[in-house]
Amino acid sequence: MKLNNGRKPIMWTVWEGGEGERPYVGAVLAHRKGYEHDPYVAWSCASDDGINFDCFWGHYCQTIAECTEPYLKKVEGMKRYALLKNR
Repeated sequence: MKLNNGRKPIMWTVWEGGEGERPYVGAVLAHRKGYEHDPYVAWSCASDDGINFDCFWGHYCQTIAECTEPYLKKVEGMKRYALLKNR
């Protein structure tokens, strides 16, 4: 995974997008090097090629541990949305 904003991905979950979505969607926990305040972020992400990802809807945190819960909530929320949409 490569983030188009240049940040370093630490962990991510990606799956195939549904109708009306980009081919790959998911969530990523990343490090924002050079930021003293809230250097970690949990983003939603999307990609056309499964390699280069755009990031959006960020939750910014001071530590990786603090960012783990928002990351997992993004994963769960996006999966729940996909299940409801495909009913």
